Amino acid sequence: MTRVKLTIRAQLMLYTIGFVVLVVGVAAIEVLSLKSVNRVLQEIDHKWLAATAILGELDSRISTYRIAEGYRALAQDSRKREEAESLANKASRDVEDLRNKYATLVGSQSPTVDLASFLAAWKAYQVEHNTWIKADVDGTLDGPAEYSGALSRLYETTDVAIDRLIDANTTVAHGQAEASNLRVEGSFLIAIAASATAMLLAMWLLFLVRDQVTRPLGAITAALTKLAAGSREIQMPELNRADEIGELAKTFEIFRANALELEKVRLAEQLTSVAASLPGVICSFRHSAEGKQSMPYASANFSKVYGLAPEDVRTNAEPLFQRVDPEDLSHLHAGIAESARTLTLWRDEFRYEHPQKGIIWLEGQSSPNLEPGGDIVWHGYVQDVTERKRANLEQQANETRLRAIYTNFEN
Repeated sequence: MTRVKLTIRAQLMLYTIGFVVLVVGVAAIEVLSLKSVNRVLQEIDHKWLAATAILGELDSRISTYRIAEGYRALAQDSRKREEAESLANKASRDVEDLRNKYATLVGSQSPTVDLASFLAAWKAYQVEHNTWIKADVDGTLDGPAEYSGALSRLYETTDVAIDRLIDANTTVAHGQAEASNLRVEGSFLIAIAASATAMLLAMWLLFLVRDQVTRPLGAITAALTKLAAGSREIQMPELNRADEIGELAKTFEIFRANALELEKVRLAEQLTSVAASLPGVICSFRHSAEGKQSMPYASANFSKVYGLAPEDVRTNAEPLFQRVDPEDLSHLHAGIAESARTLTLWRDEFRYEHPQKGIIWLEGQSSPNLEPGGDIVWHGYVQDVTERKRANLEQQANETRLRAIYTNFEN
């Protein structure tokens, strides 16, 4: 996508057009706001007052449902019990119809918490009622329907819940009326704010040149001063601009990036030179989150120390581990695993079958770093310590012989 570059003059023209659009837009918002007041008043009349009436009728049907339970408990024969149950069922259907009618009328603006509380109480009441009906086959189980019985308590809970829903619905209606009043007041405030905004915008346009030209150039000059003093990690300002100042900033950013790249090249050359002068090898060892092991970096002495080419282990370190003495391989893997688990320094000695030198002793140590993707990378140093190890082993053997001679002499 081609990015449009606007000159500072073009930007000033756009800001002026924006000022005119703002004034006209505020006037249009004022007219629309006054029209919306009338819509809010109609909504209060046709929605919230009607919803309150529905809830009142719903409360009446729940009372009928409770009365039907009393009729059934007092019924002397099966016919009267059936009539009472029929009355309760009709009341239950009426409650569902009124609830659906309320939900359709109010929609997503219903008092969610209070509505959910009522529905839960009503459902629990119905479940207990149905349980009682199923258990009271012969009409002798009247305890649940009596005063202070289980059904009475659930009815009271449901009645309290519907009262709360009615209060919440009334509160919303009052809130809508208050919002209408606030909207009228807001219309006047918008007119005042529009005038003040227009004045502020005019003042802002007067200072636009200083803000869009003088300040950015000052920031670029300060960044160049730091760059000349040797700081290469500065952030060049105004790079996201698409005008003349943005082009100037991008030019200086290219200069800064080139200077930084040259320093990196010099540092890399120095590091390579230092690494080549060491007897061992500087290397990196990677253990991926999937369990794959590799050595993505190794200094020039890698072939001398390991007898392998760096390319042999760059993506898979298995060729190296295949040459580790089997007796040392287990503790080598264990040490790497422990270092990965605790993110502490890895250090170990192990025997290695060099392609040209045969069995040699290697010593290494490196520090682990956990990367964002879950990989762990060790950076460290490995060296050939065969001569030192052989000298130590020979010294230990000599000490053992001396102790044996001393022991024989005492005997």
